[in-house]
Amino acid sequence: MTVDKRDGSEFWWIEFQYKGERYRRSSETTSKRKAEELERKWREELRATAFLDSV
Repeated sequence: MTVDKRDGSEFWWIEFQYKGERYRRSSETTSKRKAEELERKWREELRATAFLDSV
């Protein structure tokens, strides 16, 4: 899990790799806790999509 602040940005950024793909986007929130929750949700959505594609 990677949640970082970028220089000059008030928002937390989410960045991680999943199945060899790199994912990165702004959380559009100033709360680190909310950004971490969004990161978990994003990963869950990717896993669900990958699972449905494999069925």
